[in-house]
Amino acid sequence: MQANSSSSARRWCSATANEYLGAVGGRVLAEVLLGLLLADPTAYLHTKPRWQPILPAADGTFRLADLLTAAGVVGKRG
Repeated sequence: MQANSSSSARRWCSATANEYLGAVGGRVLAEVLLGLLLADPTAYLHTKPRWQPILPAADGTFRLADLLTAAGVVGKRG
């Protein structure tokens, strides 16, 4: 099942790599992701509240695209 999820994510990311969410879509996505993290007692927000990403970022800021790049789902940004 994980292979299917991973390959589905790659297809979705490659199909939408040059598209961006607008202000409302971005806000909705951010709130859904944050809500999922807040509802999960095993998430880093609860178990490691001071955690910060240590992966290198393309431009000095760490964004979701950097995480997807590190995971090998999308190519390098920048």
